[in-house]
Amino acid sequence: MKNTLGSILIIAGTAIGGGMLALPLASAGPGFSNSIITLAIIWLGLLASALVLLEAVLAFPKGTNFSTIARLTLGLPGQIAMWVSMLMLLYALDAAYISGGSSLIVAALSQAAGIHVSPHLSACLFLIVLGGIVWYSTRAVDRVNTILFSLKGIAFILLLSLFAPHVNIEQLFGAGNSHYLLYAIPIFFTSFGFHPVIPSIASYNNLDPKRCRRIILIGGTLPLIIYLVWEISTLGIIPRTGANSFFNILSQHGSVGEMMITFDHVLNSKLTTLAANAFSDIAVTTSFLGVSLALFDFIADATKRPNTTKGRSQTALMAFLPPLAFALFYPNGFILALSNAAIVFAITLAVPVLSAWRLRATGKSGAYKVAGGSALFIILLAYYLVICVIQVGSDLGMLAQFGS
Repeated sequence: MKNTLGSILIIAGTAIGGGMLALPLASAGPGFSNSIITLAIIWLGLLASALVLLEAVLAFPKGTNFSTIARLTLGLPGQIAMWVSMLMLLYALDAAYISGGSSLIVAALSQAAGIHVSPHLSACLFLIVLGGIVWYSTRAVDRVNTILFSLKGIAFILLLSLFAPHVNIEQLFGAGNSHYLLYAIPIFFTSFGFHPVIPSIASYNNLDPKRCRRIILIGGTLPLIIYLVWEISTLGIIPRTGANSFFNILSQHGSVGEMMITFDHVLNSKLTTLAANAFSDIAVTTSFLGVSLALFDFIADATKRPNTTKGRSQTALMAFLPPLAFALFYPNGFILALSNAAIVFAITLAVPVLSAWRLRATGKSGAYKVAGGSALFIILLAYYLVICVIQVGSDLGMLAQFGS
C-alpha cells in the first residue's frame, strides 16, 4: 500500500504538465460549458483506455512493457507500430521538457545568483539530475515526484486563491461558439496523456489488479478535477473578446506566456505571475519524470537490458541521448512531432488496445478484465480514428480557430 499514493501522483503528475496552461487558450473559442463537457467525454474515453491497457499489461509477467506485449499478440507489424509511435511520442516530449527545463535553470540562476550559464550546459545539468533519478529506480521517482507534486499543489492553490475573487460567473457562462470546438479537441486529448507509464506503475505495485485499478481511477481523475477548477479560474477572469482578451492573445499568435502577461494586466498582481511561473516550472519537472520513466522502462523491455547497474546505464543512454541531442542541436526538429502529438498518442493507445482485444479473442487474458465485450474495443478504436481525422483537419487548416 505504501506505493499507492506515489503511483497516483506519478500518473497525475505525468498528465498535468506545462501544457495544462494552454487549455484556456484552446477553450476560449468554444467557451466554458462546451469545453468542460468535451473534456469530460474525452477523459472518460481515455480512462477506459487506461483500464484496457492495464488489462493487457496484467496478462504478462512483471516488467513486461508494451513492446513485448505487441510482439507476442500482434506479431512484428504490431511491435514496429508500437516502437515507432511510442518512441516518437516519448522522445519528442522528453526533448521538449529538457529544452523547457534548461531555460528554467538559466533564468533561476541568473535571477537568484547572477550566474549565467549556457543553455547547453543547463540542459545537461537538468538531464543529469532528473535523468539520474529515473536511472536509480522507480521508487526514487516516486519519492521525488511526491515532493514536487506537493509543491506544485501549493503553487496551484496559491494561484487559485489569487484568481478566485476576480472570477466573473456571468462571463464564465457567457458566449461561446461550438464552431471552434473541433480545433480544441486534439489539445484536450493530449492533456490526459499518462498512459505510457502504466506498465511501470503496474510493475511497481507487483501487478496487483485491485491496487493498480484504484491507482489509475484516482490518478486519472485528478487531472479532470484540476482542469475544471483551472478553467473556471482562467475563463472567468480573462474576457473572451475586447481589450486584454483571449481573442487578442490568439489573434497575435500569442502563447501561454502572453496569457500570463494578460493576467498581470487584468489583475495587476506580480504575485500571480510568480505563482503561475512556479506552477508551470514544477509541472515541467513532474511531467519529465513521468515521461522519462515510461521511456526508460519501454526501452529496457524492448532491448532486454538487465536490471543491473550496467544494464540500467545502457538503457539510460538509449533513452536520454537522442532527446538531449535534439534539444541541444536541433530543437525545432521535434516541433512537427509535437504538433501532431494527438495522432501519435492515438496510435500509441490503439496498439495495446488491439493487443488486449487479441488476448481476449484467444482466451489468454489474465485475471483482470474490463467490463464490456468487443463493442468496447470497437468504440475505443473508432474514438482514436476520429481524433486522428480531426488532427489532420487541423493540420490542413480546415478547422475554424478562434482569433484567426
